[in-house]
Amino acid sequence: CDCGPLGNCTFVNGSKICKCPEGYSIRDSKCEKCDCGKDESTLCILRYSYKECRCKKNYSERTGYFPKYGKDTRCA
Repeated sequence: CDCGPLGNCTFVNGSKICKCPEGYSIRDSKCEKCDCGKDESTLCILRYSYKECRCKKNYSERTGYFPKYGKDTRCA
């Protein structure tokens, strides 16, 4: 049973279950670091071959365009 060097692997009813530490998510059956920046309101999810950043519960995406900085999609 292998979930990567930082993953915790168990079997439940014959199925492999990986538990990853905070800041990591499952990708290709292993725990990988997921980084969406230093914003505490953002949740990072690795799915197949791409990374998805979502706002955590009780936060919503703040989208706007600021000429000096470009697109802003942080959670607020």
